[in-house]
Amino acid sequence: MSEFQPDIWRLQAKSDIRGLIEALKHNAPDVRRRAAAALRALGASSAIPALQAALVKEQVADVRTAFILTLDALFQQEVDEDSDTPTDQYNRVVRLIAQLNSRQPERIIYAARRLGELKEKIAVEALVMVFHNSEQPVSVRLAAAEALLAMESAPVEVALLGALRHADWRVRRNAAAVLGQLMADWAVEPLWKAMHDTTELVRRTAQAALKRIGTPEALIALATAAADLRPSVQTTPLLPAPQTPLAALPTASAATSHPLPPLDEDEEDTQPTSTVS
Repeated sequence: MSEFQPDIWRLQAKSDIRGLIEALKHNAPDVRRRAAAALRALGASSAIPALQAALVKEQVADVRTAFILTLDALFQQEVDEDSDTPTDQYNRVVRLIAQLNSRQPERIIYAARRLGELKEKIAVEALVMVFHNSEQPVSVRLAAAEALLAMESAPVEVALLGALRHADWRVRRNAAAVLGQLMADWAVEPLWKAMHDTTELVRRTAQAALKRIGTPEALIALATAAADLRPSVQTTPLLPAPQTPLAALPTASAATSHPLPPLDEDEEDTQPTSTVS
């Protein structure tokens, strides 16, 4: 981020949306806050994706508040008068996006799941950022992937998660193979479930994928699946994949095994977070 202090007033006077968006990345919190206010004053709806990305990364409480207020205003501006979607739903989405910046994985997972249920495409940019953040626990990235899949806005890698559940066993096998080639550590739990597939080739491919991924979580998943399947080695087909998450995985978050009481979507988590690379 540049040390140069941009003239926010001049950028606003010139309606320089690109310059104001760039100012959202400045290292001075006051510059970021004033840039957000200027975008709000201009009604710059084209800045919504950049504001979402900035909100997910922002660590300073009053700057996050400014981003939320701006997004609220811009989303409200975007609502068509004939739209069936109430304005307060957009406001709820903004606050859920803000929770994606939490330092508590269970809150991020909760927010991602709620966004997936709401199916508001305006949250896609923020969820993609969470999914691609390799510093997040795999359970968080999987929750973001599930939400993107529910929105039918999944990147190619996430779309493989849907393919892993396809009715055609060949599609499931190919999806497992590609996830293994990509070393998709976030997909350990779905691949573990695929090791309980009714088709042997899918099971073998999922097993090979987990071996290739090779993380501690993947190795535990392999061992757990082997223990699950040992009594049924001679039986085909196997029982359907379990519907409950793999509790043995050390990365399974508290949200999976001991969920917190549901958060109020309007509750903003303003605690500082670790830096996102």
